[in-house]
Amino acid sequence: PVPEGTRFFAPIRLIVEEIRVSCLRLAKYSQSPLGYFLGLSLTDLCGWIAVVNREIEAEEEACKKQKK
Repeated sequence: PVPEGTRFFAPIRLIVEEIRVSCLRLAKYSQSPLGYFLGLSLTDLCGWIAVVNREIEAEEEACKKQKK
């Protein structure tokens, strides 16, 4: 038997893990302390995640174009 609440909280654990990984990426790519990103509101954090993800995608695309 699955403990009560396990099915409910399982997706939340995945979301929390994704936020942690995103904070690590933000700290790595911005060379900023991890604590800075952990202290942001979710709205601000999501905004920074979107910005950094777009920049990473743009850099990857530029690398692909250089290889051609």
